[in-house]
Amino acid sequence: MPLTFVPVVFELELPFLELQARSFARFVAPELVGEVIVVDNSRHGIPARRARAIMSAYGRHAERVRIVPGRQIADPATSLGWTSQQVLKLAVAKLVTTPRYVALDAKNIFVAPLAPAYLESADGRARVGAHPYTSHPLRESLVRVLDYFDLPTEETIQQFPATVTPYVLYTEDVVTLMAEVERREQATFSRAFVQRGFTEFFLYAAWIMVVYRDRSVRYAEDQPGCPTVWPSRATLPHVEEAVDGAASGDFPVLSVHRTALMRLDEPSVRLLCEFWARVGLFDTSDAAVAFVAEYRKYFSRRVWVKRVREAPARVARGVHRKVRS
Repeated sequence: MPLTFVPVVFELELPFLELQARSFARFVAPELVGEVIVVDNSRHGIPARRARAIMSAYGRHAERVRIVPGRQIADPATSLGWTSQQVLKLAVAKLVTTPRYVALDAKNIFVAPLAPAYLESADGRARVGAHPYTSHPLRESLVRVLDYFDLPTEETIQQFPATVTPYVLYTEDVVTLMAEVERREQATFSRAFVQRGFTEFFLYAAWIMVVYRDRSVRYAEDQPGCPTVWPSRATLPHVEEAVDGAASGDFPVLSVHRTALMRLDEPSVRLLCEFWARVGLFDTSDAAVAFVAEYRKYFSRRVWVKRVREAPARVARGVHRKVRS
């Protein structure tokens, strides 16, 4: 069954998106791809030159790729990038024409052929990972959506779907979820999402329970996930662990968070880049190292611009607090 793939990105992730597109062209077979919808959540839109480079990187998939501004998908109810990214991963369902779609973050880099069995079980259900949330940092966020739908808390948090990408969603279920939230809140989905403090994949999985009672009607909760280099684990031992996992051939994706890439030391960068080159994403490890160096410059420059742009607002908030005190 062809799928729609949906990467949602903003300014700091554009170089990563280009790398992801290159990896997608190399490791995702055309018969798996119905369409690729790149959701552009950047402030001023992806620059034309960058957009052309991204489209070119998609290679054999390019004719099935479209870039859609986030503002055309959902009203900007928040300026917070992380929250708006979550809204868009669900709101994009209105544009999806396949029964299922796969939400992607820019950090998801394909490093091995994507087998259909990674996303779909032998009996045809979508696959997702799951784990306990009894003492998880996101426990409160999960409980919030369970309470919203009057679902049992203690039983449900013993095992619940993970919130990591790639994540397979049923298009129709997302559309009905958004309609139900709008009906309840008498507000746009994005505004209700922000005001209620929802988390996208928790909200969606809870809705699956509301509609089908048992999540297993829709999902096999046995997907192994994928190795990830997180900012809190940006050390050589953890990079070695992630690369070894990806090199095993059991996982099609090795995810690298942008902030982690900024924190890695030289041996960690070299190890990661050697792996990227080994799987064919760069001609040489030196070329991959150059990509990392350029990305770090790009990231630092963008963060500086963002801070300068937001400085007047920060000063105004400080003055307002001082006056009130």
